[in-house]
Amino acid sequence: MRLHSDDAQASILAAVRSAAAEPNSVSLAKEVNDHALRWADALARLTAHAGWFGHLCDALIATHHVVRTGATKPCGRCGIHGERVVLTSPYPGVLDRVTVSCRTCGSSTQHPYGEPGPEIDIRVRSGSGSAVIEIESVAEARALDCSTIHFQFAPGVVDGGPSKPLPIDRVRLEPSGRFATTLDLPDVPSAGAELQALCVSGFQVSTRRFAVSDAAATAPPRVVKPRRGGSSKADPKPAAVAAVVAEQSVDALRGVQA
Repeated sequence: MRLHSDDAQASILAAVRSAAAEPNSVSLAKEVNDHALRWADALARLTAHAGWFGHLCDALIATHHVVRTGATKPCGRCGIHGERVVLTSPYPGVLDRVTVSCRTCGSSTQHPYGEPGPEIDIRVRSGSGSAVIEIESVAEARALDCSTIHFQFAPGVVDGGPSKPLPIDRVRLEPSGRFATTLDLPDVPSAGAELQALCVSGFQVSTRRFAVSDAAATAPPRVVKPRRGGSSKADPKPAAVAAVVAEQSVDALRGVQA
């Protein structure tokens, strides 16, 4: 991952310099997009190993320390107040991060401060010896870039250790884009089972984890809606968007390197 981030950062900086020398160049947007896709693929391959989704969540805040904590609004799934934690890093250019968790329904979210990423919610319907997981997501309307989301199901602890996650789907959402799917499980989920979502927009990473249990099965369905505040202005030019994404990309890569 360090080698991958070094190569991506060097290429992005070179593309930025090239675009500065040639204002009309359209190569910057493609350079940034290509590296962002490879970055997302690398992270997805990493989290496909047993237990590594949790390791990634820990690594994203490994250099951070808590700034403040507080209660969230009532959870959209169970109606209980959760906990919101804001963390900051001493390294220059590394974005603050936010974690939101609900102990009652077993959901948790982690994302860069001010960039919550796509809205995602699930509902579990249990039957006699089987279960169905319904997944719904909608991308942030004001996002500068598409969001790549990797969904996987972690069965929990099996034979004394975490088992390899089961890939569900991979989707790339445009801003305000929607996605819905279902996963049929032949058996009732065991203790510790969870749905995991890795979301990458540009080089910014956010994660979602949902406990898949009887408690989750009885939670009322949540209507996932686009956030308010979408801009009515004309879309910015690709080169301008790419320049902003490139700047954020370098900051994100520095954070992972740190």
